Amino acid sequence: MHKVIRAEAACERDSVLFDHVPYPLPLITILLRATLENSGSLNVLDFGGALGSSYFQCRDFLAQVSPLRWRVVEQRNYVECGRREFENDTLLFFDSIEAAVQAARPQVILASGVLQYIPDPGLILGRFAQSGADYIVIDRTPFSISGKQIISVQTVPESINRSSYPLWLFNADRLRAPLMDGYEEVVNFDAVDGVLGVGDLKARFRGLVFQKKQKE
Repeated sequence: MHKVIRAEAACERDSVLFDHVPYPLPLITILLRATLENSGSLNVLDFGGALGSSYFQCRDFLAQVSPLRWRVVEQRNYVECGRREFENDTLLFFDSIEAAVQAARPQVILASGVLQYIPDPGLILGRFAQSGADYIVIDRTPFSISGKQIISVQTVPESINRSSYPLWLFNADRLRAPLMDGYEEVVNFDAVDGVLGVGDLKARFRGLVFQKKQKE
């Protein structure tokens, strides 16, 4: 991330540096829509946002948003590093959803490429819903092509960082369920990761956008 700050790389994603920014246009669209609905200001809660990767991918489109607060919720070691090295008036770091929401109610909650690594994604989605956010964006999330919800293993190539992790391949209806009382799905889209895996472990990465239901 230091190289991004020093303009030696355009952006970073999953510890990989890029010489151009792969703009997440569906996310940017929702951020700008939420800004218009909030009189030009925006509060984002970025769950599992590392050191602000998504913020740096979107910031070119958010230059006129004022005030902008991008609150990353992460593990304690990320939070400590983020506060020490990268935090400013816009980019802030928290170690819990509750602490970030207490600082300010988010208009948009983002979970990009993270729910598949959480032991209980439904619990986290329930906390998202309790926040009262106007929009919840779930991006870069693998949905099992077979329709079965599966716990699998992801192996990261040695060229990036040789390691392996358990991960969910989701059934779409089961993933949506914790949000459906208070939110409605307004759009879904193909994520940048495409289709990965083989056989029953094949998954398509998708993005989903949910909007808070209006009270009648």
